[in-house]
Amino acid sequence: MAKPQPSKDIDSYIAQFPSDVQAILQNVRTTISKAAPEAKETISYQMPAFKQHGILVYFAAWKKHIGLYLPCLAIRRLRKPSHGTPGRKAISNPRSISRSPTA
Repeated sequence: MAKPQPSKDIDSYIAQFPSDVQAILQNVRTTISKAAPEAKETISYQMPAFKQHGILVYFAAWKKHIGLYLPCLAIRRLRKPSHGTPGRKAISNPRSISRSPTA
């Protein structure tokens, strides 16, 4: 898969990828939209993002995975002292994971 080209919106970002990857990205987009209905879609750092009082989350497709990137403040709020790797700023899953957010 070629490196994604800069996009003006999330639709054009998703359209660059093969159909199987598009389906996963659209599922991620829909899931975030449902979880944060007031958030606005944007492109930031050449990645799709959702913004509401700052960036809530970024996501992106790569050669072998889909990345979900949370701003540092969100990670600090989610991570408990006994969990997580210090300094880790991303959640990455192989593309072969289920397309259903409830699976």
